[in-house]
Amino acid sequence: MGVVAVAAVLLALFAPACGQGDKETGSRLPPSATVEEDVEGAGEGGGTRGDDPDVLGDGTHEVQVVSVDPRSDTVTLDGVQVLEGTEAVLAYLADTDGQQLEGAQVYLRNRVEAPRELPVDPGGEFAVVFGASCCDPEDLGWHGFSELAGDGFPGLRSANPPFEATIDGGVVTSLVQLHLPQGG
Repeated sequence: MGVVAVAAVLLALFAPACGQGDKETGSRLPPSATVEEDVEGAGEGGGTRGDDPDVLGDGTHEVQVVSVDPRSDTVTLDGVQVLEGTEAVLAYLADTDGQQLEGAQVYLRNRVEAPRELPVDPGGEFAVVFGASCCDPEDLGWHGFSELAGDGFPGLRSANPPFEATIDGGVVTSLVQLHLPQGG
């Protein structure tokens, strides 16, 4: 069976289950977000979701934290794409030459390693999702966040989790961990 045929079968199987997510269903997407909105913004400037993940300009981006430096109030971020449902299955299939995506239908795509060090606004929001709290990120402040990140994020649901970063004027004003379904 060719890749196109496999993709068609996967779309038929997963499309009915891929709706807009919320905390009750375990998705990171807000109820107002749609795949079409993400795709429409692709390639346009301004830092909206769907932009090139390796260009971390002003706007909102999906990232992973590479390192933190609380003494100089800087963070090194790597842009990623957080894909769910059918989009995750198809991307993983394409990126791994046909291997199956195991577990939750979530895939963190990081095609080009291009970490970028940025200054942070210590007064911004720096929030994580602890395993026991399920879905609501807890704001730790910059110093609490940098300490937790420096220790490898112990106590979180996943190692090296993805975050939604807001960058304004070249400064990171918030890092909020994305809630992903269990296993993602």
